[in-house]
Amino acid sequence: MSVELLDLIKNYRIVCYDDDYVYKLLKNNWDLFSYLNTDLTKGLGNDQAIEILLNDADFISNLLLNRKRDKALFFYMNRKIDMLLKDLGVSMLLPHYDTQERLGNKLYLSGICKKLGLSPNKSLNFKVIPNDLDGVYTKCRETLGLPFIIQGALGVSGEDTFLVDQEKDMNKAMANINGEFRATRYIKKNIPISVHVCILASEIIVRGPFIQLLGFPELSSNPFQFTGNDTNQSLFNQSFVNKVRDLSLRIGEYAKTEGYMGILGIDYLWDKGNGAIYPQELNTRLIGLTRLLTGVQKDQLIFPDLLRHIEEFDTPDYSDKCNGLYRKDIDLSRHDYSQVIICNNLSGDVTVSNYITPGIYRLADNALYMVKPSLFVCDMEDHDILITQSVHKNQILRPGGIISRVIFKRSAINNGTYGLDSTIIRIISLIRGMSTNTYAQS
Repeated sequence: MSVELLDLIKNYRIVCYDDDYVYKLLKNNWDLFSYLNTDLTKGLGNDQAIEILLNDADFISNLLLNRKRDKALFFYMNRKIDMLLKDLGVSMLLPHYDTQERLGNKLYLSGICKKLGLSPNKSLNFKVIPNDLDGVYTKCRETLGLPFIIQGALGVSGEDTFLVDQEKDMNKAMANINGEFRATRYIKKNIPISVHVCILASEIIVRGPFIQLLGFPELSSNPFQFTGNDTNQSLFNQSFVNKVRDLSLRIGEYAKTEGYMGILGIDYLWDKGNGAIYPQELNTRLIGLTRLLTGVQKDQLIFPDLLRHIEEFDTPDYSDKCNGLYRKDIDLSRHDYSQVIICNNLSGDVTVSNYITPGIYRLADNALYMVKPSLFVCDMEDHDILITQSVHKNQILRPGGIISRVIFKRSAINNGTYGLDSTIIRIISLIRGMSTNTYAQS
């Protein structure tokens, strides 16, 4: 997630968990620090790995140069990580975690919309999981209709989002949700979109709207799992873009009054049936779109929003490369960009048979060939394929487990439709087959 910063900031270090190819590749040229884990079959989540690092006193002592001066930047946090940082006396390049959690809780979105005079999708909030699930199902059915959606209050990437059509679906959903949850009306014909907001003391920068990739069986069997973003604007007219930007600016201004600074992701559901745009979720953190946009901005010699974010919390020591970066808008007139997350899209577990070395690839003769050992978007040619992350050999992936993250200097969807491009589908299938010996399920 943070690789694009390596050639921009001098006083910056990526902390890795694994001793793997990516660590060795980047260590050749950049200041990296690693826990040097060599058991690459476990596949820990980012939060689990961070907790292990922060709990290791010897590792932290070797890592930190000055606890009062050093600051941490995370792309995902939880309450436990926040507590560990406080115990260590290390501050963050992020808003206070209480602010992150308060604004990012899905249960509070309807109240925020009410304060701003916005119209959210119809929903019901539940602070605890009731004992009477039959009664909850009945209330949701009567208020929201069938089917309806159940979501955990603080979940990410759609992993705790479920479609409920019968009482048995409700029980299954509740078995996978801990604590607070939200039920919302299901919109059958919708297109999910994302907006990247950067809240600064001097201004609020709004990037987007951008298409969010969800519900494509070629990418994941979970129709609600986040599987990427696309800069393609062919589905939007200028009036729509202006409306989404205005909504995002108003939400950003509200978040600022609540003490939130830096990057904020806003997800919307665009109801194609009636044209309504519903605020769906506030992602009070650096988001998947941040990785793509940082690469795009560097590729176009634009001073990245991620650096503007960091400036709100610290004074970075920039490299000479930053002298050639300008503060301007992204230009999509030549081509689009997209980021695709390829997951296990089967109903059962799969075992990873081969590690795909991250780097820049090219498609030729129905096969992928590495052309450059780089993780920078600016090193790509227009038809190149950048594999930024790949699952390690012998890992067992459950349904929805991430196989690979890929960036393209082109749109992943067909112009004017919410459907994957045929060439992108072929590349997805090739990467899936290279890693797991299985192919896209459609």
